[in-house]
Amino acid sequence: MAERAVFFRPEGLTGVEALHARFVEHAYVPHSHPTWTVAVMQAGAARFEVDATKQRADRGELFVLEPEAVHTGMA
Repeated sequence: MAERAVFFRPEGLTGVEALHARFVEHAYVPHSHPTWTVAVMQAGAARFEVDATKQRADRGELFVLEPEAVHTGMA
């Protein structure tokens, strides 16, 4: 499966930024965001580390990261 990522700002939702992606091998290095992060797993799973703990989100699950939480991310 090919990887893809589309970043957008939904019309009518001021201040909301969205990323719809399919990652197979892509991995994020430790980073943070100045705002809340809400992620929904539509398919597959994601692994990530946040606050030095290893986490996993499976299909159908949602996770939330508070502003400035340093985290990684991978398929």
